Amino acid sequence: MASEASGLKGSDDDALPVMGGQQGNSPEPSLSLSLSLSQPLGPRIDDARGLAIHACWMSGLRRGAVAEILERDDGVLFVLDMAEDFAPFPQWRGLHRWACDRARGRVLDLGAGSGSHALHLQQTGTSVLALDVSPMSIEVCKLRGIVDARVGSHEDILESHGGSFDTILMLGSGLGMLQDPRQGKTLLGDLSKLLSPGGRIIGEGFAEPVDPSEGPEGPQTRLRIRNDSLGHLFGQASYRYRWGATATPWFEWLHPTKSEAGLIFASAGFRLVEVIEEGNLYVIVAQVD
Repeated sequence: MASEASGLKGSDDDALPVMGGQQGNSPEPSLSLSLSLSQPLGPRIDDARGLAIHACWMSGLRRGAVAEILERDDGVLFVLDMAEDFAPFPQWRGLHRWACDRARGRVLDLGAGSGSHALHLQQTGTSVLALDVSPMSIEVCKLRGIVDARVGSHEDILESHGGSFDTILMLGSGLGMLQDPRQGKTLLGDLSKLLSPGGRIIGEGFAEPVDPSEGPEGPQTRLRIRNDSLGHLFGQASYRYRWGATATPWFEWLHPTKSEAGLIFASAGFRLVEVIEEGNLYVIVAQVD
């Protein structure tokens, strides 16, 4: 795991500065210093995923140079090679190529990340807006040459009357933005207002795997027990991205099964018109009824 340098070298020169006394005295530590030393350290809240994306870009996209670290609220860590986010179109998973081939008209890439999907569509002559709440991610999108890349959320597009779209992409397990059935219905209702007549949402989901050999203390078993007790779907949890000494704020995310995603879309007036599966991943194409 790559990490930022702390700046502490462990030498005598790095000792805490004298506070509250003259040189040569041994003053009592101040109350504020005592409190700060007694409080546990934690990551600084920042644009951690965007910083990782930018670091990968600056590394020349070297494989293994930067890790994408996603932390679940039960302590489980998911670690991927960030360079995978920058892979060229021929090296993409089949379902990602399939998804982009089905994009039509003006496209909104919601949660664009490193911008690979938006960049590919732009290179094929498609009008595309890359949108992400991460400033550093959008900075990388611009460095890669994406013409229309903006920091913000779908709500910002609604409020600014940013026009309608024929396709909204939610790739990179983007169906996680549904959060839960109630929030998902609300989000899809908002997105339907951004779609032109006959428009479509193309979203990728990840169904949480269940290992039948996992014991009662296994992470997925514990997740299921917790969510069952709360009345949640199996794939509901809070996550945050980590990068060096930084982390994003915790956010709610959902890994729905294909049938769960279908029910949420149906509750918002959508119907599924196409589905493709690849292992635990799937992509759905949905249109408003």
